[in-house]
Amino acid sequence: MILGVDTGNRTFGWARFDHEKRRFDGIGAIELPNDKALQKTDDQADRVITIGGLLVDVVRDCDIVVVERMSFPPGGQVPIALGFAVTVGVARAASHRPAVYTVKPQTWQRAVLPNSGKKVDYEELELLVGEYVRRDQASAIALDSLAPALRNHALDAAAIAMMGAFRLNECRLVKERVLA
Repeated sequence: MILGVDTGNRTFGWARFDHEKRRFDGIGAIELPNDKALQKTDDQADRVITIGGLLVDVVRDCDIVVVERMSFPPGGQVPIALGFAVTVGVARAASHRPAVYTVKPQTWQRAVLPNSGKKVDYEELELLVGEYVRRDQASAIALDSLAPALRNHALDAAAIAMMGAFRLNECRLVKERVLA
């Protein structure tokens, strides 16, 4: 089983791909709006805990986790870094210790749409990836039940999971460092 993750700690997408059956085995996305009643760091910590709890469930029986490599849009550094860190940490802390890979956004986007120019046509990307996701009835229902703003995060995660299934050689293995 391969878990693909589109990180962030405000919106977070995930998709599980069964590489033996060549179909999806779950997909989703969550949105965690800011809690203005909390101090910013406490709010971020609450979101990290929520994402970690979700990941504990979805990483089960996954032997590979592919996470979108961090890219930083203006103002997005901390949320993306937190989502990335909790994903890598939970994956490596799982009892079965799945291999963790990263993939550049441009790499998975060009794998789906090899003839796209500088800017990816997200409508076309959503159609292609969505068509594959909908081959599994439960995943199709889960995808269609998401709000449109969250659907693209789930589909990004699905494309990332497919990179792990079909083009793992284009992803980078995250290596654990041995401490002296």
